[in-house]
Amino acid sequence: MSFKVEGMDDLLKEVGKLEDRAQKRIILKGLTAIGKLLVKEAKQRAPVGELDDGFHAKGNLRRSIAIKKLTRLGIDDVAVLVGPRVKGGRNASGSHGNLIEKGTKAHSIAKKRSKKSYKHKGSRKQAFLKASYKAMESQANIEMIKILEKVLYG
Repeated sequence: MSFKVEGMDDLLKEVGKLEDRAQKRIILKGLTAIGKLLVKEAKQRAPVGELDDGFHAKGNLRRSIAIKKLTRLGIDDVAVLVGPRVKGGRNASGSHGNLIEKGTKAHSIAKKRSKKSYKHKGSRKQAFLKASYKAMESQANIEMIKILEKVLYG
C-alpha cells in the first residue's frame, strides 16, 4: 500500500528546488511521521490471540508491529515499511502477520519429528493493516503537508 499526498503542488515544487539528498531527507522525515501514526493505529487494530503456551505468546503480533526506513532503493527513492517484524529478538515475532491479514484455507499440519498430522480448519481474514491504512489515509495527507511546511518555511 502507498499513500498519495494530494493538494500540495506548491510544496513539492519547493522541495524539487533543493538538492537530491535534501529532498530525500525531507520526504523521509514526512514518511516516518506518517509511519509512526500508522504503527499506532495498526497496534490498536491488531487482533490478540487466545493462546499463551510459551510458543504462542499472547499479543505477539501487536508487539511486533514497527516501522522500517528503506533508503537504499535507488537514487530518488525512499520509503517506509510498516507491519509486523518477522524476527523476534527482544520484542516479538510477527511471522504470522500475513496469515492473519489474509486468512488461511483448511490445511494439514505435520508435527515435527512425527508421522502424525492434524487438520487445521483455516482462519478467517482479519485485515487489520488494510483497515489501519484506510483510517489514516486522510490524516497522512495532512501530516505530510505540515511537515513539509515546517521544514521549508520554518
